Amino acid sequence: MIIVIILMILLSGFFSATETAFTGANYIRLKSMSQDGNKRAAKVLDLLEQYDRLISTLLIGNNVVNIIASTLATVLFTRWFLHNGPVWSTICITLLVLFFGEITPKTIAKQIPEKFACAVVRLVRPMVICLTPVNFLISHWQKILAKAFGNEEEQAVTEDELMTMIDEVEEDGILDEQESDLIRSAIEFHDVTAEEILTHRVNVIGVEKNMTMEEVGQVFSEHSFSRLPVYEETIDEIIGILHERDYMHCLLHQETNWTDKIQPAAYFPENIKIQNLLEELRQKQSHMAVIVDEYGGTQGIVTMEDILEELVGEIWDEHDKVVVDHRQVDDKTFVISGAMDLDEFFELLDEEVDEDEYESTTVSGWVSEMLEKMPVAGDTFEFRNLTLLVQVVADRKVERLLVVRKEAAEEKEDA
Repeated sequence: MIIVIILMILLSGFFSATETAFTGANYIRLKSMSQDGNKRAAKVLDLLEQYDRLISTLLIGNNVVNIIASTLATVLFTRWFLHNGPVWSTICITLLVLFFGEITPKTIAKQIPEKFACAVVRLVRPMVICLTPVNFLISHWQKILAKAFGNEEEQAVTEDELMTMIDEVEEDGILDEQESDLIRSAIEFHDVTAEEILTHRVNVIGVEKNMTMEEVGQVFSEHSFSRLPVYEETIDEIIGILHERDYMHCLLHQETNWTDKIQPAAYFPENIKIQNLLEELRQKQSHMAVIVDEYGGTQGIVTMEDILEELVGEIWDEHDKVVVDHRQVDDKTFVISGAMDLDEFFELLDEEVDEDEYESTTVSGWVSEMLEKMPVAGDTFEFRNLTLLVQVVADRKVERLLVVRKEAAEEKEDA
C-alpha cells in the first residue's frame, strides 16, 4: 500500500508538471522547433490546439491520483494510529502532495516548459483520447456556464497586446533588439500621419522660379539635395519639383531656361496616413510630397526617404551631415537640440506624457508652449523633476536646451 501511495504522489507531480509545461510553453518557440523538423514539438502544438480537452484531462488525472493517495493513506494511518489516523493522514498527504506533487514538479517544468512538454507528449496524447467522452461532457457543461454568465465574444489581439508579445519574444532571445524595433515600427506605421514626419516649411530648402542657372546651381551645391521644390514668390506657392539630374542636363547642354524641367508637385493634406501617402507616391512615381494645411498653404514636405525612415530609422548617405539631437553630459545632465522630436525627448528622459497633452511636435515648440512666450537665451523653467535652461535661440526657435534632473540641479547651479 505504501508503494501505491508513493506512486500516486509521483503521478500527481507528473500531472502538475505537465499542466505547467503546456501552459507556460512558448508557442512561437514550439512553432520554430516544429518547422525545424521536431516531430514532438508538432505533437505539442496539436495538443495545444485542443487546450480545453488537454487541461480537463490533466485535472481529472491529478484529482484521481490525489484522491486515491488520500484514501489509501487514511486506511493505512487508521491501522497504525486508530482514531488519530485521519488527522495524521491529512497532515502527511498534504505535505507530500504540496512538496512533491505541486511545488517541486511545477518549479522544474516552469524552467524548461518546451523541453518537458516534448518529453511527455507521447504519454499525454493517449490520455486525452481515452477521456474523450468525459471531456465531451465537460465541454458541454462549460458552454452552459458560459451562456449562464454571459459569454462575450473573444476579442482580437490589440496593438498594445501585440507590443507586449514582441517584448516577451525579445526577452526570450528569439528576436534581437534591432529586429523587434523593426516589427514595432511596422505595427505603428499605419498610425503615423504626414504632419508628424514632415520637414516644416520654415526648414524647407527650395528655389524661386525666377532664379538664374547660377543661383539654382549654388543651392544644389550648398545643400546636396537631389530634388528641390520650386516656388513662386513664397514657399507657400510651390509649383513643382526640380531634379538635380534635369538641372545638370540643362547645364551640360548650355540651356538657360531650367524651368522647362520642372516636374509637377504632388499635394496631400496634413492628416494623410503615411501608409497611404507611400502608395500614392508610388503610383505617381514621385519621391516628394507637398503637404498643405487646411487653408491651402504649404505646411511642409515629405520625401520617400522620410517615410522609409519611420520603418528602419535614420538613413544617412555620404552627403548627409549627421545631426545629433541630444548629448548626454552625465547621468543627470543632457544637452538637447530644439529640433528633437518631442516624443523621443520624453522617452529619453523616462517621462510618461499623454501624446495629446501638448500641441507641439518638437522640443522647441514645446518650450515656447511651456514658457507661453517667445523663448530667449537664459530662460529657465521646471517640469516635473527636470530643470530646463534655454541656451541658444536662433530665428525665433530654440536651438539648444540644457536639461538637468532636479536631484542634481544644485550641483549644476554654479555651472
